[in-house]
Amino acid sequence: MSDDPIIQKIINGTMSRVQRLTTYDNAKRSLVAGKDVERAERIMHAIDTVSVPPLQAEYVFMGFCPGASLENRQDELWYADGICEFDWVSDPIQMRRFYDIQVGDTIIAKKRERFGETMMISGHGKVIKREESNRTGKRYFRVNWRVPKDFLIVPLIGCNSTVNTRTLKFVEETMPLDFWDWLREGVEI
Repeated sequence: MSDDPIIQKIINGTMSRVQRLTTYDNAKRSLVAGKDVERAERIMHAIDTVSVPPLQAEYVFMGFCPGASLENRQDELWYADGICEFDWVSDPIQMRRFYDIQVGDTIIAKKRERFGETMMISGHGKVIKREESNRTGKRYFRVNWRVPKDFLIVPLIGCNSTVNTRTLKFVEETMPLDFWDWLREGVEI
């Protein structure tokens, strides 16, 4: 247990999502500048491993088919490796959304089914750790994936991008009952 007040706020859940992201960026800047390196590393580690408070967790509907083609699907690789990565789009807005995903968020692998109407979802899992590749320097997530036996077709709810974050409240208000049943299905991989 740390006596650092910032780390205590992360651990006890009194630091908001936005504060966590700002704190992480500040710690990373300190690390790069060589200022208070040990503390910066401890703060970053806490944010990379401690879940956001449950009511602040978000759902991330994450596209898994580069080029919108099932032949390019990435979800099966993610499930097998227990990860989620995003390295085929160079859009800075999409990358920021991906980098803003927090431990405790739920990632749902999706592919748009009917343009403007529905999406197909294939698996879901809680983010358990944020990591950066030693080889590429890019962020990826450790995920406890669950894969139900069948895909589910659900409303698109505006998830037209590859990375689409939605609040718990929004998802509760817009998703049909079979979505919630589907979330309880599947074997943890």
